[in-house]
Amino acid sequence: MPNRAPSLGHLTLALLCLAGIVGFIFVVRCTRVAKSAEKPAAVSKGGKMAHLAMLNCSECEWQIVITPTIGSEQRRWKISVAKSTEVELAAGDYEVEQTMLTDDAGPDATRRFLMRLEPGQAYRWRLVALLAGETSEARRPAKLKDGHE
Repeated sequence: MPNRAPSLGHLTLALLCLAGIVGFIFVVRCTRVAKSAEKPAAVSKGGKMAHLAMLNCSECEWQIVITPTIGSEQRRWKISVAKSTEVELAAGDYEVEQTMLTDDAGPDATRRFLMRLEPGQAYRWRLVALLAGETSEARRPAKLKDGHE
């Protein structure tokens, strides 16, 4: 049998079938995405929560108060020398108050700032005190890449 080029009708039919299959896959995929968007977010690492590890790397205790900018659910921690605390917080904006707890704490012992936590992200916050004579500060929480430093 000699090789014959496909007719225009066969090519059109093949293209229509291919377009139909691609369209069907697209509709099914979009339906799944829409249904998953309607479900409440899971409280998990991949959900609407953020992981915050607070590490005390200084020679003093710290008091940390974190308050959501929307709402009034304030959370408070006292972190002892060389200790760490890990928490899960809802992603969003927070007002943070950190206080260095020492006997000779001056006016610079408390610091306030705003913090944003992104959903599904992990943060590590090292609490440190600068050298004597400097104002006491700690770095803001740093976002980790894929949960690793």
